[in-house]
Amino acid sequence: NVKETGNTNSSTLKTSKNNLYDIKWIPYDELEEKELKHTENPNSEKMSFDNEGLWLIFEDGSGTGKELSNELEKKGQKCIFVLPGKEYSVSSNDGKIFVNPENEKDFENLFFHASKNSDLPLKGILHLWNLDAVNCGEINSKVIDKSHKLGCISVMNLTKTIENSSINTRIWIVTRGANAINKKAKEYMCLQAP
Repeated sequence: NVKETGNTNSSTLKTSKNNLYDIKWIPYDELEEKELKHTENPNSEKMSFDNEGLWLIFEDGSGTGKELSNELEKKGQKCIFVLPGKEYSVSSNDGKIFVNPENEKDFENLFFHASKNSDLPLKGILHLWNLDAVNCGEINSKVIDKSHKLGCISVMNLTKTIENSSINTRIWIVTRGANAINKKAKEYMCLQAP
């Protein structure tokens, strides 16, 4: 397990647009207790599963989304799977929602559908599409274009839709091997970094 830590230099900041943030990846088992306390935001709410909630899972092809859904459902949460497609549609078989990663309107339709079909509050969004990116040794222009659409473009449209609406939720963008934590890393999955 790895924990992301970051620091801002508040003495040089004048506006939020000028924020500087330094990301440092440290293997979780190497962190000391004082470092763990330093990395937690005292203003953030702790995630609670006491009440039912809705989760949007941008499902990957490796099964991670299904595993996370199973764990969330054990805690009484409801999950809706979102998959990349050519245009917005809802599967009549299993209720999965397809969105075009490049079409912001599809993301608006996704949130409209989710709010219309569930009275539960949106607790979180798990974006796992980056997990389907190939390793850096298999890069060509088609692979880069596909990874760009599933990663950067879809995250941009997702956050723009949230910003332009009254939605208040957390987004987790999940990657595997996108950052070299130590020299033991077997593969560097650079295309997973959004």
